[in-house]
Amino acid sequence: MTFTATFFLEFWKRYRASYVCEWQVSDWNEEEEELILEIVNNPNAEPKQHKHSYLRSTLVMICVTLMILVIIGLTHALVVCRVMAADMMADGSWQFLSDHSNMGAMVLGAFLHYIIITVMTRINRIVARKLCDI
Repeated sequence: MTFTATFFLEFWKRYRASYVCEWQVSDWNEEEEELILEIVNNPNAEPKQHKHSYLRSTLVMICVTLMILVIIGLTHALVVCRVMAADMMADGSWQFLSDHSNMGAMVLGAFLHYIIITVMTRINRIVARKLCDI
């Protein structure tokens, strides 16, 4: 009896794994197993066809590289802006601002960094959605 149950379970796992590979549903949760079985048992359903395109992959890699280059460029611009702000504040006419030019440049840099992070988060979200639709 135990051999029969063991063989049944092992063959069921193998049967299920073959459908998981064929229908490409390995990333689904256990709660969605009923839905998977409905799809598998439906004679009119067709498996997902994988469409590979070198053009698509190249486009995604170019867009990702451009986004990384933009972020690196913004980081460099932020550092240069902070150095220039510290220099201009040190040469300014206000005594308090001249004495605390590093602190003022740090606060200005933090504010600009916050603005850049907020804008780039929104841009990255838009680009990610566009790349998913490709």
